[in-house]
Amino acid sequence: TDLDLQLADAAKDLSLARDAAAALQAELDEATTAAEARAQSFASLESDLETLRAEHAALKHEAIAAVQAGDVPQVPAALRSTGATGYVYPHDHPHSIVAQKYREGNEAIYNPSNNGYEAEIAARAAAVRKILFE
Repeated sequence: TDLDLQLADAAKDLSLARDAAAALQAELDEATTAAEARAQSFASLESDLETLRAEHAALKHEAIAAVQAGDVPQVPAALRSTGATGYVYPHDHPHSIVAQKYREGNEAIYNPSNNGYEAEIAARAAAVRKILFE
């Protein structure tokens, strides 16, 4: 009868609505999980950034203190004057790299990290050391 047909149509519509709601809930759950993962990743990056900022501030303070204390080695004579002897022009050599003292002392002034562009600087420094010392 008409009422039975209307009830069957309503039941079909209800079933379709429930299926659509379940699909939307699954999409919402997936989006929520992805958003939570991104939030955790962002929090981790923020923490890393704060660590890098603190390290940079400490290095800057250390460098300024060394300069103020006069604890900066003198530039070698071959680099201080165009008339000085002993300077080797790097561009006349393979890779434009020569074993030459650019300052007194052997301690590292800058140690790049493995983060971002500093990783490229670290790789370049390692390549230079390999050319010079191997």
